[in-house]
Amino acid sequence: MKNIMDMETSEAVELLQILVNDQIFAARERLIGLLNKSPSSEDQEQLEIEFREFYCGYESLAFFLETYEADPLEGLAPHTSIAKELKRQREYILANRKTTLDERMARRSGAYMISDSIRKKKSRNCHQTNIDSCCGGSST
Repeated sequence: MKNIMDMETSEAVELLQILVNDQIFAARERLIGLLNKSPSSEDQEQLEIEFREFYCGYESLAFFLETYEADPLEGLAPHTSIAKELKRQREYILANRKTTLDERMARRSGAYMISDSIRKKKSRNCHQTNIDSCCGGSST
């Protein structure tokens, strides 16, 4: 894909139309409409469907932006305050990034990495007086 700064006006408008008309925005509007309704059992199934649609659209857009290869700072006047701030933020992110593109894509898909810590299960909050019968533990 071309850098957006190198695109002709018609190409940039076409790209923006693709992004703006992406399914994520329509799914978001439907999801907001359902969330603003009072909860009912009939709406629960539709809410789950719309959430999945929104989430899939979000992931699709995130993957597109994650793999976009053009330098976002290219074409900005380097002496402007916005360019300096964006450059500082970008350098910080790149310097502190601990995962590869493949690892970030896998994590965004819900996969765990080998480096992820394993969460310990929380113990049950036992309200019974006989701990042996509740938690399998010893009462001594």
